[in-house]
Amino acid sequence: MSGCYIAGTGHFRPGAPVPLSAFPESGGGDWPAARHHAGPEDGSIAMGIQAAADALQNAGLSAAELDAAVVFSGMPDYEYPKDGNAIVYGLGAHSAACWNLDTACASFISALDAARLRIAAGDAQHVLVLMVMNWVRRGIDRSLDYRSTGDGAAAVIVSAGAPGCRGVREATHGEHFGYLELPSPFARADSGGPAPEPEASESAEALPRFQFGQDPAHGRFLMSGCLSPARALLRETDTAPESVDWFVALQPGTRLPLFWAKSLGIPRERVRSSYD
Repeated sequence: MSGCYIAGTGHFRPGAPVPLSAFPESGGGDWPAARHHAGPEDGSIAMGIQAAADALQNAGLSAAELDAAVVFSGMPDYEYPKDGNAIVYGLGAHSAACWNLDTACASFISALDAARLRIAAGDAQHVLVLMVMNWVRRGIDRSLDYRSTGDGAAAVIVSAGAPGCRGVREATHGEHFGYLELPSPFARADSGGPAPEPEASESAEALPRFQFGQDPAHGRFLMSGCLSPARALLRETDTAPESVDWFVALQPGTRLPLFWAKSLGIPRERVRSSYD
C-alpha cells in the first residue's frame, strides 16, 4: 500500500482573541489565556475555506490538485447539503470528491484514516482533511463555564509518499453516549402530532444547547478507559512508549494529556500541547 504524510497545515481563527479576563470567573485554574469566538459573520463554510486555502498554500499545491476531501463541520451552516461540499466548491477544488464525516471529538483521527485509505487504494494523491467548529454562539449554554471553548478551523493536506502511516486504531464506547449531547432540533417535531410552526427567529438563542452528563462513570472513562486504543496501537506497531517523540492528544485541558502520557509510559517532555 502507498505511504502517506502530512504535506501542509493551515488554520483560521475568527475575530480578536477573547482574553480570560473577559469572563466573570477568570481566576486560576486550567484555563487558556485567550480564545477566539466566531461572530454572526463567521460562518462555518467561510472559516473552512480559509483554513483549507492556508493548508494548500503551505503544501505548495493548488485546489485543482486535490483528489478528495474529508470534512467535519461541528454546528454547521447547513444540515443538508453538507458544509464540506460548499467548502470544496468555494476552494475551486472541482475535481475533488468530498466525504462529510463526523465522529465527534475523534473526527480528525477518523478523517486522517479515511485519507490514508483513499491513498492506499491508489485513487488519490492529495487529500484535504478539514475540521471546523463553530459552537460558542450556536451551541454553548452561557450559564455554564465556557472559558475553555473556542471556534475556528484547521486543515491538513495528506499526500502520497514516504514515510507512511504506521497504524490507526479506533473504538466506540456507546455506554458513554450521554457524556456530551446536543439534541437535534428536528426531534422537537417528533411527537406524533402536527409539526410545530418554524421559529419566528433564526437567532442562535432558539437553538438547542450542548448538555453534559453527570454520571461519574464518564469521568472515569476519560481518566483511563479511553486509553485502550492507544495501548493496542503501541502493541500492534511494536512501538515502545519511551521511543515516542511527540504525544499529541485531545486537548480538554493541560492536565489530562500529561496524565494519559504517564499512564501509557510516554515521557512527560514528549507531550505537545495546543491548548493555549
